[in-house]
Amino acid sequence: MLEPLLLLSSTIHVLLAPYTKVEESFTLHAVRDLLLKGVNKEAISQYDHVEFPGAVPRSFVGPGMLSVISYPFVRIADELGMLRSGYEVQILIRLVLALVPSLSLIFLARRVRYAFGAKVARAFVLISATQFHLPFWISRTVPNMIAFPLVQCAIALLIASPKVQLKKTNARLPLFAFAIFTFAALVLRLELGALLAAFASEQLVRGTIGFVPLVTCGLVSAVASLACTMAVDSFFWQKPIDSFFWPEGSSFFFNVVQGKASDWGTSPFYTYFALSLPKLLLLALPFAFISLFVDRRARRIGIPALVYVGILSGLQHKEWRFISYVVPVLNICAASGIQAIGALFASKKLRRACLAAIVTVNTIFTILGVLASRNNYPGGEAIRVLESLVQKSGRTGITNVHVSSHAAMNGASSFLLTDSPFSVDSDSPWYLTQRNKVDSPTSRVAYSKSESPILDSPQAFADASESFDYLMVDATDSTYPSEWVEGGLWKVVAEVNGFGGFGKLWRGEKFGTKEVRSVGILERLR
Repeated sequence: MLEPLLLLSSTIHVLLAPYTKVEESFTLHAVRDLLLKGVNKEAISQYDHVEFPGAVPRSFVGPGMLSVISYPFVRIADELGMLRSGYEVQILIRLVLALVPSLSLIFLARRVRYAFGAKVARAFVLISATQFHLPFWISRTVPNMIAFPLVQCAIALLIASPKVQLKKTNARLPLFAFAIFTFAALVLRLELGALLAAFASEQLVRGTIGFVPLVTCGLVSAVASLACTMAVDSFFWQKPIDSFFWPEGSSFFFNVVQGKASDWGTSPFYTYFALSLPKLLLLALPFAFISLFVDRRARRIGIPALVYVGILSGLQHKEWRFISYVVPVLNICAASGIQAIGALFASKKLRRACLAAIVTVNTIFTILGVLASRNNYPGGEAIRVLESLVQKSGRTGITNVHVSSHAAMNGASSFLLTDSPFSVDSDSPWYLTQRNKVDSPTSRVAYSKSESPILDSPQAFADASESFDYLMVDATDSTYPSEWVEGGLWKVVAEVNGFGGFGKLWRGEKFGTKEVRSVGILERLR
């Protein structure tokens, strides 16, 4: 059985790149708050999202589901004495998140075996497990990946063998699938409404589902989903229950209706088709397109997937995460295309050679992706360097450290800052009972992520009431380090590099990743 490869692949990515970035912070920190502080109005006032609300509100339903699933794993690991720092808890939560999408892909693979046959299912698993982006991202705490397993389960329920007569039991599966789609769209990611529409249209055209049952199912699911998110999120965002607070609706209005998403960059219409899909699928992409011409089973899922990509191409702001949901579908199509080519030429060797070529290319690009991603979280690495410096300095008492937004956005999560064995954190996390067994450090570290406008110069940091001893600053700024070392207030004691691209052999550069200065660690002189 090859199915465990899906979980193994995502697990390896978590262990090789354990840190997180700013787009993952809301869900990650919400899970930490839910696990640590509980659910009551007094506790919510201390949640991370109260101090750092972000540009648009996000639903707590996703983090709530992840925290519920993670709790028994964290509790067991704590009882076994396996958790000594927030860094390890963060890894465990990401491993749990990786588990759920992996299981949804395994479920999808089994439905593929039922509809397409064992050979296509095996090829689908091998293609999916060896790609870089999908296994790497399914453990990332972004709302897209919380919605991802729900979408895969829904798509799996829509896959059926054309040889099987539509029985009453089977007729309910599409309705159940669209109920899942509706929940995922209205609660977690509203762009999924376009994917729902694409698959619903395909089902209506084929006559596998009636219009009235579909609309009825949609209305009931929509009312239940909206009631769920409004009740939960009104509580966590401290809104009146009669305000009809709907995070995904607010996000859609802000990003799409008001066009604010364009502030994060715009891309031409063809980006998803010409750049994103080739990058995501690599050599599997042409085989996916071939299947659309030769296999009607592939057309039934592949065409709605491409329609969805076409709809999202109309939005100016584009990120590959927005179309990540259809990558498994196109991998199924690619596996079907390989099988079709082998059958066309009556050659097992050709089919195996095509699959081997796809897996080989995937593996090469995965290795390159891992090399890049390991160096792409300098903020997280800077925490490790900083704490080592503090312990070696011989300081006693409390050492005050300011963490810039640049460092916080690139890996310095609250799990690392607050739940470190060296932190002065007063929360005493229940999931770190082994923390007291760690050798007591001579100096504790108090981290501050304050974004106060008063802290706008080296002199301001030196005169701050917090009396900062160390600063973690943005070393990519053009004025670094000159503005910091002038005046004799601070000195650079360490620098952490980040990913700066790959060496270009045709320019005489060495093969491998290039590093660029990213986070500077400064020590106060006076």
